Amino acid sequence: MGRRQATFREGIGQEQRHYAQALRDVRNLRGETQQELGRLLGWSLSMVSRFEAASERPDRATHQRYCALAPTEELRQQLTTAYEALPPLNGNQHRPALVRRSPEEWHGRALDGPGVYQLLSEKVPGVPGGPALR
Repeated sequence: MGRRQATFREGIGQEQRHYAQALRDVRNLRGETQQELGRLLGWSLSMVSRFEAASERPDRATHQRYCALAPTEELRQQLTTAYEALPPLNGNQHRPALVRRSPEEWHGRALDGPGVYQLLSEKVPGVPGGPALR
């Protein structure tokens, strides 16, 4: 079964597309899913997906983790060059409007990915149904 890649959103610049494609290349060359890569980066599946779709930009620490995971020196250099070419984030740039979500939606988003089960198993050993809900 083939995996579907997220498409780039409308209106993003060439620099963002180039960087997002480099992030996708890291995952593809490593042969990992977004979920597996997310575990290595410390992010949820949905965040890795947003990075690769260029709808959100990783911070410098996450960028450095991506570089460390790059399987080749050439790809590591490509990532660094693309990251440095991104326009700076400042108050003068157009940013998407803030998303309005209900408290339930924010809570659900915070629990996105397998992290909640890992947290439950660490904090409350033997919690009924925790890992079984996966």
